Amino acid sequence: MHFRRWIILNLRPVSFPQANRKNFEYCMLNLILTIVLTSTLFIVFKVFHLWRINTFVAIVINYFVCVVTGSIYTATSPIAVIEQAQPWLLPACITGAVFVITFYLMALTVEKVNMTVASVANKVSLIIPVAGSLIFFETQAVDYNIFNYIGIATGIVAIVLTSIRESNDLLPKQEQRLSFILPIVVFLLGGGIDFYINYINYSYMTPESQPYFPMATFLAAALTGVVLISFRFKKVTFAMKDVAGGIMLGIPNYFTIYFLLQALSDFNNDGTIFFPVLNIGIILVTTLSAFVFFRERLTKTNIYGIFMSIMALILIFL
Repeated sequence: MHFRRWIILNLRPVSFPQANRKNFEYCMLNLILTIVLTSTLFIVFKVFHLWRINTFVAIVINYFVCVVTGSIYTATSPIAVIEQAQPWLLPACITGAVFVITFYLMALTVEKVNMTVASVANKVSLIIPVAGSLIFFETQAVDYNIFNYIGIATGIVAIVLTSIRESNDLLPKQEQRLSFILPIVVFLLGGGIDFYINYINYSYMTPESQPYFPMATFLAAALTGVVLISFRFKKVTFAMKDVAGGIMLGIPNYFTIYFLLQALSDFNNDGTIFFPVLNIGIILVTTLSAFVFFRERLTKTNIYGIFMSIMALILIFL
């Protein structure tokens, strides 16, 4: 009975802005769509590996597809968006440039490690935007408690555990090191991007501009990708399967950012509440998808890491 009372007194309910309380179902819809679409990206990356799609080429094509998708959805050309010269335009360009690098490393993690580890590394990175929200934004509903700090420490340990693979003497040492380092880099970049998008949404965005921000971001990402291809790859061939992969990735990718901005606004940009809920959902959906569709196997250490990551998210949410 005492434990039940403690749970009731200490669990922090999701707090919506007063204007959104009547639209609870709509708020949940934006959150669920963000979870499903983000999980879809990890599944597509796995398909890239199975179909032997040139990942980097497909990622660059994907950003052009995002721009086209946004133009159709908003009935606005990207040139018109740029001509508006909104305050969020430069931050959008910076975000787009970092997107290319993060996306490629995320896809490489799926290929070199596995889909679940890539998802956990990317999503437990919520530690960064949660801490950023606590320090820089005055949006959190309650003060942090000891359980939240324990959750942050647990999440860091979880990242390490999910990154460890069984030793394989057949793999070159360089690849073994890469399989350990990649999830950690994805963790840092993924968390940094989430924090920066939350900052942009908090500081610059209006409901009217939210549909256009993804277009500017993805246009910058596409142009950055073209520049990187010209320097990184001397001879690039665009196979039809690479184009198909770019289309398959680009359509959900645009709406991932679109619904992310909508959902952040629904939660009043309270990262201490929003990101734990979002990332718990993504980890669970991605892990289930990896098991059902790809029969991915994890070591006991990886499984412990996944359970610890979920526990970390719960502790941060307390």
